Formats: sequence, structure tokens, C-alpha cells
Amino acid sequence: MGTRVDAGFASLGLALLVAAPVGGIIYVDPGDAVMVDRTSIIVFGEVRSVMAAPGARHPSTDAVFEVAQVLKGRVPGGTILVRQFGGMSEDGVYSGIHGLPMMAPGDRMLLFLEEIPDARDAVAYRTVELSLGMFFEVPSAAGSLLVREAAFHEEVPASANGTESESLSQRPRTSGTFRRWISDRARGVERKADYFAAAPADGPVSVVSPYRLLVSSSSCQAPNLPIRWRQFDRGRSVGFTIQADGQPGIPGGGIAEVVRAMRAWNEDPESTIQLVNLGTTNKKAEVAQRDGVNSILFEDPHDVLPGYFQASTGGVLAVALTRFRCAEENRHRIPGN
Repeated sequence: MGTRVDAGFASLGLALLVAAPVGGIIYVDPGDAVMVDRTSIIVFGEVRSVMAAPGARHPSTDAVFEVAQVLKGRVPGGTILVRQFGGMSEDGVYSGIHGLPMMAPGDRMLLFLEEIPDARDAVAYRTVELSLGMFFEVPSAAGSLLVREAAFHEEVPASANGTESESLSQRPRTSGTFRRWISDRARGVERKADYFAAAPADGPVSVVSPYRLLVSSSSCQAPNLPIRWRQFDRGRSVGFTIQADGQPGIPGGGIAEVVRAMRAWNEDPESTIQLVNLGTTNKKAEVAQRDGVNSILFEDPHDVLPGYFQASTGGVLAVALTRFRCAEENRHRIPGN
């Protein structure tokens, strides 16, 4: 994983618990019941268009979502704006959360949403717990299915409360049955989760390619190129600063754990990665502009993450934000290939 050193890297909510990574995001699956209970608005419909979000605090993309069915809560009108973190600045720097599938026109989706409190320009929503709040509808011989992004089919985190097995978490849901179950639960009617479907034999359920490498956005001059630090190719190191406040509730703030993780990478005989601890700082690195620093932050100081993490119920534990120059001239050949 990498980016230009002048673009920078930030990790929010550093993971100090054992959980499975999906792309650039670490989750502990709360389970469907907890997701429904903690979410104020759940809708089903179709993405009509996407555009850069005007006036957003961070680089973001707005999707115009046509609501076909409201399963929980209320929304104003038949279309709403769903805002996702990620986008390109005027000077050509792309910022994003890798592992978060971006909505595209024509996607039929079930979304778990919350209203963004400071959308400023209009009422806008964001998905609860990032990818956990997104299901894509896909056709199969057995009927329409609702599935999460493809990366979940490779490494799916176990449920935090133990009520759902890992095998259930990664199975598709029968679209109509799952939506009825959600509507019933939202009305206070609890019943058995009878909506899980077997993976169809007639074709893939993946709607997003499984995570392999961080790649440039489709909006870049050179799209879908692997993003990497160049320093390792030249025998150089990459340094990180660590937010001095650390993680509340962890002895020493978790800083010793960060240093051990860096050492583990450096001692890997099969890797040319060399990470350097540049010490702690009281300055909270920015996420919306380049500062020339790779940073590790705790407790989401810029309010990027939707939802909240609880050890008992799970949620988004950590994300990796990257920034890189989104231009054709920044291509470089990998040594030996």
C-alpha cells in the first residue's frame, strides 16, 4: 500500500483489537439485528447520478438516490443525497478511504443511513458503518439477492456479539425476504432471520472486484493504477508521526503497539518496506489537504467515520485514508517489472 510522500497517509481509530480487514477498513460485524436497531433510516432504491459534493468539509462524492421503499424512518421526498467520503480536489489530489465501494449510476441498493448533521448546503445522508451499511442487489436464477461488496466474501469479520456465525455474515440475503424482515424489526416485531440464501451457482454475486491493490480512482487521468510509495523501490524509508493522545483505555495509549507493528514490517525478510517512527505530536493531521506527513490518528478527530464502535456490538474499528497526485505524469515503473 502506498502513495506519494507529499500526499500523505492517515490511519484513524487505530485497531488494537483483533478483527478482519476488508480493503482499507477494519470491521467487527455487529450483525443484522444490531445494524437495524442502531440505524435511524433504512431505504431501498437506485442510484441515479453521482457528482462532486459542493461545500463538503472533506473531499466527498454525492449520489442522487431514488428511494423505492422506506423500511425504517422517514426521508423528504422520493430522492435523497447520499454522501461518501472520497473525491478529487481542484489541484488534482485524490483523497479516499480504500476498501469503501463508491456508488455508481444504476446500482440498486439497500442502504442503512444517518443524516449528516452539518451538510451545510442541503439535507444529505451517509451510510452507517461505511460498507457495512451498503448492500447491492444482484440478479440470480433463484431471484434477486442483496450482497455486500466482494471483499467481504474473502475476509469477513466475525460478529462481535456471537449471534451470527461468520458463514452467515458472508452469505447473500434474499432481497424481498430481507427487506420484510427489516421492516418488521423496525416496527418492533422480532422473528427468525429466514432471509439468508445459498451462494448462487449460476454466477458471481460480487459487484465490486475483490480488493487486491490500492488503485487510482476512475476519475483520475491515469485510472486504476496501483498506488505505492516510491521510497521502498529506492532503498529508502517512510516515516510516520503518531498522535500523542493515543487511544483512550489502552495502557500507554497504544503507541507501543504501533511501534511493534512497524518493527514487524521492517523485520519481514521478504519485504523491502522500512517504516520509521518519527515520534509523537500534539498536532492532529488534516485529512482534507496535503501536509507532507504520514500520520496515525486516534478517535476520529475530524469526524470522518459514520456510526460508532462498541466492543460489545462492533462497527468500524479503523480506516486507512490515502491522498495522492491524480495525474498521468506520476506513473513510475516498478523495479524488476
